[in-house]
Amino acid sequence: MLDRFRLDGRVAIVTGASRGIGGAIALALAEAGADVALVGRELATLEDQAHRVEGLGRRALPIELDVAQVERLPAMVERTLGHFGRLDVLATMAGTVVRKPILEATPEEFDRVMAVNLRAVYFASQAAARAMIAERERDPSRPRAKIVHIASLTSQIALPNIATYGTSRTAVVGLTRAMAVEWRDHVSVNALAPGYVRTRQTEALFEDPAWVGRTLGKIPMARFCELDDVVGFAVLLASSASDYMTGQVLYLDGGWLAAG
Repeated sequence: MLDRFRLDGRVAIVTGASRGIGGAIALALAEAGADVALVGRELATLEDQAHRVEGLGRRALPIELDVAQVERLPAMVERTLGHFGRLDVLATMAGTVVRKPILEATPEEFDRVMAVNLRAVYFASQAAARAMIAERERDPSRPRAKIVHIASLTSQIALPNIATYGTSRTAVVGLTRAMAVEWRDHVSVNALAPGYVRTRQTEALFEDPAWVGRTLGKIPMARFCELDDVVGFAVLLASSASDYMTGQVLYLDGGWLAAG
């Protein structure tokens, strides 16, 4: 049974792979057996990540790319196919946030958040799914392809000063369901929705003791989400163990939503 969680012989693209949730997921997929194309904006950091993947005995391909440049996303997929010869998994982990009240956010800030968190997810998935579907139509015995998106606790509850972020992640939930239905014959599409994880984007929040105290008071498990809490579910959604699961969102929130 545990072999169904293995990714040996499979190839994954992970966006936002330089650090944070995307970086941890890229390493977890490699540890499970996948070769990984690492996509991000900082080549030096990607090369460090590539060395870590190779240290796990897997192949790595760093791809320097701002995913908001959606016209370059098909080339990302083609480069991965050219290097590894196949594509089995796409994990769209790149993200950005603007922390401002709704009355203060500018159109430019709104557009940037949507470009990275939603538009790039749509078109990266489009490019990847074209290749995945074509590969499985040529060879129906290939493992079912997987797409894993990143959503958020803010897909279910509103939190102050991040309306643009919450809106983008809520849209990703709808997109996940739509893709799951359209690509049901060949690709499973699911999403991870963690609560607050300490990353570069959230570092300032965690340095505020008052915010930490207020937020922990809402979480029944009385602790924040850790990277280790996320990566196992990413491997599950990328593996054959989740072949009958599609269009779902997994909320990793320590019980926050259950407590209301």
